[in-house]
Amino acid sequence: MQQSTYVRKLLEKIALDQKRPVADVEPFINVLEQNWFDTKEALRDLSDQDYQNFKIPTRIRTLIQQAVNQDEKQQQEEGWDILFTRLASQINEQGQFLKTCSIIQKILRNILENQLSLNFQKISKTSTTLVNNILNYSVAWDILVRLGFKVQGEFVVVNFNLQLSEPFNECLSYLQLILEPQEQFNPFKSNVSSVTGVTTTQIANNDGYDVYSFNEALERLKMKRFEIMSSRVDDREIILYEASQNQSIQSIQQQITDQDDFEDVQPHQDKALLSYIKQIAQTLEEQQFASKRKKEYQDLFSKPIYDRTVIRVKLQGDLMLEAKFAPLEQLQKLYDLLKDLIVEKDVQFYLYTAPPVQKMNAKYLVQTFEDLDSVPSGLFYLGQEKQQNYTIRPDIKRVSFR
Repeated sequence: MQQSTYVRKLLEKIALDQKRPVADVEPFINVLEQNWFDTKEALRDLSDQDYQNFKIPTRIRTLIQQAVNQDEKQQQEEGWDILFTRLASQINEQGQFLKTCSIIQKILRNILENQLSLNFQKISKTSTTLVNNILNYSVAWDILVRLGFKVQGEFVVVNFNLQLSEPFNECLSYLQLILEPQEQFNPFKSNVSSVTGVTTTQIANNDGYDVYSFNEALERLKMKRFEIMSSRVDDREIILYEASQNQSIQSIQQQITDQDDFEDVQPHQDKALLSYIKQIAQTLEEQQFASKRKKEYQDLFSKPIYDRTVIRVKLQGDLMLEAKFAPLEQLQKLYDLLKDLIVEKDVQFYLYTAPPVQKMNAKYLVQTFEDLDSVPSGLFYLGQEKQQNYTIRPDIKRVSFR
């Protein structure tokens, strides 16, 4: 299993958002990981020359920079209560959570109490205590970065100044709430934070305590779903059906499905994936999402995953063409296929759906078959502004119902 570094998660998400196969960004993930640009802080330091040396396309560079900047902006907007609730969710064991908090508290106090000593402003990044209790948890590291810490050579350092006094003291105040026995603070239960006025109860009511790990699992599911539904189709299995004169669309479709060799498109049956979906769905029941949001997730989990969709196009006369596509291919691919199959290259046409009649203009051509509710099957019509006769290439398989 590949390690889920920050750069891997980021670039896979970029591919997902751009509706591109994850395999397209794998070379860039590898080159960045091989050159130790695998953290948010390292990506932030990438220069334009670095991007050129690594041969990373300009568009991907822009998306990386936007994502890193957005992450940092979101991190700065989060209150300490949200950050420490995230940390509690990530560690998911109260003893270790309290130990990590105690170490963060000790680091901050040492710096505040010895502001003239640079020795307290740097820690060896190979320190067992630092690695096991801070660096092993990305949220703990996020907290230190929020306070000005960074990796510099073989050390984790902070250049302490008066501007950092306020965030240091705010963080220590919140840590005091967590660590003082008389407060009996438990991050795994509902408690009020007196620092920012936001309660962990509110966080739980809005998202649920395990929302961060849940969302991560959800992103992995979406990514896997994207990979399956955008998998390459090497054989379109094109068939041209020749129906009887004036036969209805419904009758043609029924005759197609009644054939002895007809095989309907079946949902993806990967047992490991189905088990994973079931596991996330069960986790969903433990979350405290709003009912509308919960229903959206339930719909996602219950929706079958297909790696193929059967698309039929009603042509002129009594002809109907059938071909298979990946569900996340764009409608443009169907248009291009028809241009290739029509012998007369000067024929002008467009696609539409009915009823009601909806012409598939440029806006629709960039949509996927899933966007157009055409999975596991879809029906389109070939229309013409000016009627021209045309023929389909003779090498295409034909089935006659006449």
